[in-house]
Amino acid sequence: MVSASDAALLQARALALLRRNVHQGHDPYLGRLYAYVCPSRRRYHWQWFWDSCFHAIALSRLDLDLAQRELLNLVSVQESDGFIGHVTHWGRRPILPIWGYLQSRLGLRPHHTALVQPPVLAYAAWRVFQAGEDTAFLKEIIPHLNLYYRWLAEHRDPDGDGLVSIITPYESGLDHSPAYDAMLHIRRVRPSRVITELRLRWLDAWHLVLSPNYNLDRILAWDRFVVEDVLFNCIYAEGLWRLGELDRAAGQHEQAGRWEDLAQRVEAAILSKCHDPATGLYFNLEGRAERRQRVLTVTALFPLILKTLPRARAEEIVRHLTDANEFWLPYPVPSVARSDPSFDPARTRFLWRGPTWLNTNWFLMRGLRLHGYAELAQTIAQGSAELVLREGFREYFNPLTGQGLGARGFGWSTLVVDML
Repeated sequence: MVSASDAALLQARALALLRRNVHQGHDPYLGRLYAYVCPSRRRYHWQWFWDSCFHAIALSRLDLDLAQRELLNLVSVQESDGFIGHVTHWGRRPILPIWGYLQSRLGLRPHHTALVQPPVLAYAAWRVFQAGEDTAFLKEIIPHLNLYYRWLAEHRDPDGDGLVSIITPYESGLDHSPAYDAMLHIRRVRPSRVITELRLRWLDAWHLVLSPNYNLDRILAWDRFVVEDVLFNCIYAEGLWRLGELDRAAGQHEQAGRWEDLAQRVEAAILSKCHDPATGLYFNLEGRAERRQRVLTVTALFPLILKTLPRARAEEIVRHLTDANEFWLPYPVPSVARSDPSFDPARTRFLWRGPTWLNTNWFLMRGLRLHGYAELAQTIAQGSAELVLREGFREYFNPLTGQGLGARGFGWSTLVVDML
């Protein structure tokens, strides 16, 4: 059991880490000042979209001013049509890693990528606004939020069913997850990281050169990798609900109603199209044919965060979550079920193929609370806190031993302060 003194210690350490990870300066190419919390000073130097949202959520409990500045810095580079890239390359950048060029539109010094990440932005903005009820912050950020979610709805839903599509695994944030192996034509259950990376970089290169230059119409029509991803769409639906609340707080009631109608439509599509009656879980829909790949990953549990999930459906998910042969391991919740052949709990730098991550724990914990499983939610929260107290703010953890893995001083693991 995590004591009150342990919780206070975690808060102090989390705040120190997030402040230590602040990058700030002047961007000579944009001619503006910037300040943001990077995910990890040693490994991840740029501003990642959903990482920044997680940082702001943790900071809403620790340093409200820094939380507001984190989100406002994130949206400051929004394009006129509403798009925000999944990585923003702030500061001097005479040369980027190869992925920085492949995932961006053509340019000598790409300022941001041409990809997206799970849309946690509205939820993060809602949390920051709830913490301070700062109407000036709301007034400044709400136009960015409305424009961004409108872009997703208009540019990423080619079949008009309410579900938005991703065009690469990097857009779900689950980089090397086995859920995408079939779409990448990876046949081995335990593929090499080199082969997987080559397949991903080839996909990037195709988007850049042959699409050309990230032409979304061509990418979606090509149908090489177009996935209606369960995790992404559950986060999208939750964000739409929160955006509706923010618009109401800003006096934009008609706009709020439109977002709430869309949120209901997205949730209905997830519950009807992604549900697998044989297992009671939810799986991604691949390509124009909407094929289901039944790889048992943490994504299959994500409808727990949906507002309209029926009680019986929640029970189906919880049955899998609490199965010791699947997700209920000594240090839950693993990113891949123990029973799945691709489960690989300790491999480093080959991400999302088994280890436990605190951001997915944070989502599932909130979903459990939403549907009345308070005790189970508390177990996940306490276990997550114990991992951080023992191993520090690591990128991910071995679900069998609890060993901390990946980057050290990893920003989004400070979400643990929001879980207690």
